[in-house]
Amino acid sequence: MHFSGRTTENRQHYLGFSSDLQRRYGQHRSGWGANETRKTIAEGLTLTVAQTWKGTPALERRLKEWSRDGRRGFYRICPLCPRQDDLPPDLTRALGSPSMRVYCNGDRGSVARAREPR
Repeated sequence: MHFSGRTTENRQHYLGFSSDLQRRYGQHRSGWGANETRKTIAEGLTLTVAQTWKGTPALERRLKEWSRDGRRGFYRICPLCPRQDDLPPDLTRALGSPSMRVYCNGDRGSVARAREPR
C-alpha cells in the first residue's frame, strides 16, 4: 500500500498478505488494520493499493526481508513512486506478474488508470 504522504516515522508504504483484499483493505482504511496503517490513518493520510500479487505469507516475508536488507524500502517496488528497482531474479520468479497495478501519469500520486493483467 502507498500512503498519501510520509508518516511521522518517515514511512510511506505497507506490504501485507491477505486472502481477501477488499475485506483487509477496508480494515486498514477504517483504522483496524496493521499498526503501521492505523498510525497512518490517525495522522490523516490516505491509503492506496498500489500493486498486488498472488502469493503466500512466506513470500510476503521474503519481500519484507529483501526490503529491509540494505534499507531499500518498499518505494523501490511501488508503481506510484518515481524510483523503482528490479527485484532479485528469485523473487521475480516467485511473484510472477502483478495481479493488479496502479499506474501514474507522471504526477506523484495522481492515478491515471488501473488495470488487471490478463
